Amino acid sequence: MALAVQKAVKPRFRGHSNILPRMAMQYPTSLEREYVRLTNTYMALLNSSLSEHLPTLRRAIDNARAKMRYDDFDEFGYHGMDDLIVGVFARIRRDFQHRSQRYQLERRILAVSTQLRNFSVSQWRRLVRNTLGVNILEDYYKGEFFRHSIGQWVNRNVNLITSVPQETLTELRTIIQSGWQQGTHNRVISKQIEAVYNVKKRKAEFWARDQVSKLNAEITQQQQKDAGVQEYVWSTSKDERVRGNPSGLWPEGKHYGFNGKRFSWAEPPEVAPGRNCHPGEDYRCRCVALPVFNLPNLSLPWERGESE
Repeated sequence: MALAVQKAVKPRFRGHSNILPRMAMQYPTSLEREYVRLTNTYMALLNSSLSEHLPTLRRAIDNARAKMRYDDFDEFGYHGMDDLIVGVFARIRRDFQHRSQRYQLERRILAVSTQLRNFSVSQWRRLVRNTLGVNILEDYYKGEFFRHSIGQWVNRNVNLITSVPQETLTELRTIIQSGWQQGTHNRVISKQIEAVYNVKKRKAEFWARDQVSKLNAEITQQQQKDAGVQEYVWSTSKDERVRGNPSGLWPEGKHYGFNGKRFSWAEPPEVAPGRNCHPGEDYRCRCVALPVFNLPNLSLPWERGESE
């Protein structure tokens, strides 16, 4: 795609070297919620498969234990139950695979990533227009780099999210096999199954929130660096979830103290001992980077016909 001619900023900014944005940048909270709903629905497909097939194992275990009490259940019964457990979990995997294929997880994740890119580009264009008084090309930010970043993010997220049900099934089969061999009551086994499922569901939710912030941060950083922006102002979400907020949920951390401070894209600040991150790169970080426009270094794809 041919790029528009690069033009200088309007004359009203003569005499200024660094210009701060005239509007705030928002974190994509609604898209984060949408992605969490997507992963919860995906995990619910697994729960449906479990609910359909696990009762077979519960009844078999109850019947086998009754036989052990009254008929001197022999060693063959142990091997038979193990085979049954393996067979039921094979059916669960097949059933879940059919459900997940119909769900089309990759297509849904791609849709979220596209919405996130559009959200970021829309914010960036409004910020430049409100601060510098010029319009920039929207299509520029749908070029090869951004397509590549989106593609990598989608592949990474498909691998992350699809790994959770597989981990869950492996752990659940181990719980049931151990419970059968050790004589654990079915009610206890059921509680253990529920606990593992809930932990894995929260893991998928964590990844969903974390990955939204990381893609938003990656696109933001590339937009600004591509425009010649070398510095940014750290901006938090200004609520109880900000790390380091003394009256918040996580009073330990540095994010709260970074709010309003200027940093260089070349040197990410230390957010924790041995960990340096820009806004949005830390785990589930909802902070954003507000660009500092340095006019001598500025390079943006203005729309054709933009006045000098």
